[in-house]
Amino acid sequence: MSRYSREEVKKWKEVFKHADINNDRFITTDELIATAKKDGIEMSEEEADEHIKAFDNNGNGKIEFSEFLKVLGERGT
Repeated sequence: MSRYSREEVKKWKEVFKHADINNDRFITTDELIATAKKDGIEMSEEEADEHIKAFDNNGNGKIEFSEFLKVLGERGT
């Protein structure tokens, strides 16, 4: 995982919180679909599942913040 500055981590936490609708520290398929819709993007359940799978390293079917940061670091975002 890339090293992030405090400011970058804060920014990514805000992005993550935007999608973590129920504040349980996970992003689920339903939350991802709802967030996309809120942001004006139509997303099917299949598309959301693919996004979840791309981030979900531990196989629990949800995105955790550490997984979120890891994938973003690998993508160089």
